[in-house]
Amino acid sequence: MKVDIKNDNFIIYVNKYLINYDMKNRKDIEENIKDLLIRIRKIYKIKLSGYYKIKVYQNDLYGLIFDCVKEDDLDFFPDLCDLKVNILYDSKMLLESDDFFIFNNNKKTYKKGNKFYINIKDLNELEIIKLSEFCKIKYCWQKVFLKLLY
Repeated sequence: MKVDIKNDNFIIYVNKYLINYDMKNRKDIEENIKDLLIRIRKIYKIKLSGYYKIKVYQNDLYGLIFDCVKEDDLDFFPDLCDLKVNILYDSKMLLESDDFFIFNNNKKTYKKGNKFYINIKDLNELEIIKLSEFCKIKYCWQKVFLKLLY
C-alpha cells in the first residue's frame, strides 16, 4: 500500500494481495473504504473532515486505487466526514518511468516525450509488483496516455 498526500487530497494505492474481499463487489469496497480511511488517518495523522469525492479505480491485475478529493468543509459538523464513492471497474493502467531499461527492453514499451510507458496487461504479476515500487502508476482519467495504447 502506498499513499500520496497533497494538501487535503490524497491517493491510496492498494495492491491486490492486500485486499481480502471481492474487488468486483461494490458493497465490499464501500464497507472497506471506511476501515482504510481510519487506518490512513491514524498512520499519517490526517484530519479527515468534510465532503470527499472518492473515485475507486479497480483493475484485476493491480488492485485498487482510491483517488480522494476534498470538495468542501462541513460548517455545522467539523468532525463529520461525508463520502461520495464512484467505482470504475476494469480501469486501464500504465506504468511510467524515465528509465527505458527498467522495463527490461520489453517490446511493448511506449515513449511519449522523455517518459516511457508500459501497459500492465503486458506484464506478469511479479513484474507488476516489482515495477509498481519504482514507477508511477497512470490510470484511466489520464486519457492522453491511453490514446497511446487504445
